[in-house]
Amino acid sequence: MSDYLFANGSVKSRETKILDCNKIIRLENVKKDEFMKVLYDSGFGTDQTNLESLINSEEVKTKNFLKDIAVDRDLIDIFFVAIDAKNIKMLYKYKIFGQGNFVFTSNGSYDEDELKTAILDNKDSQNKHLNFLVSSINNQLIEGITPRKLSMLIDQIIFDYVIKEASKKSRSLLCYLKNKIDFINFLTMIRIKRLNWDISELEEMLFLGGNADLNVFKDAFNLKFENMVNIFKTREDKEIYRIFIKLLGRYHIQISFCFPI
Repeated sequence: MSDYLFANGSVKSRETKILDCNKIIRLENVKKDEFMKVLYDSGFGTDQTNLESLINSEEVKTKNFLKDIAVDRDLIDIFFVAIDAKNIKMLYKYKIFGQGNFVFTSNGSYDEDELKTAILDNKDSQNKHLNFLVSSINNQLIEGITPRKLSMLIDQIIFDYVIKEASKKSRSLLCYLKNKIDFINFLTMIRIKRLNWDISELEEMLFLGGNADLNVFKDAFNLKFENMVNIFKTREDKEIYRIFIKLLGRYHIQISFCFPI
């Protein structure tokens, strides 16, 4: 119990330092050439010249912090597998399409060498979980697959994997992962609507595995923004729909700014 109390207190002490929605909205008014300096002066990152490296350094710091306080490190590894999706997609796009520059995110569960060995060299790594993911992806690749569909395939396989693993170990982690899928689907619906794309595009880009019924997103998509909330109000028995209602209530800039995919 003392380990959990320590972990909870450690997380609580950092809440005021989080780059939350209100802070992000305030950054909207910062001039482009001052943006990085403002972030750096606020205590974020170690490199004020490059946003990518700043984000990466903060993610690494967060991962190290969580590993230090974790009662069960296996849960942390499951949590960070979802971040490996970026590296895995980059390597597959390079392998299949010759696309991409090797800018690795260093805070996933798998390091660069073992990912390259498994994906580019088609050799088993020493990590059986990574071998399972790569095998699952390879088995579902089809000729003529597009880069976007490849990304969707990899993301779905990784979501399926982490949800299966979390269901064995932690209800809290499982809840987080399912909610993450719901929020991604919600934002996908909003963005496709804003781009004036067809509903068929939405159907291709929704992920399975969340708590929300995918048909709800499709029904809401066919309505004007101001009427979308009515679809979710018919489902207020689930907390996730009540959250969607709140998000739609503060839509416009806040939605795309504070909840990026």
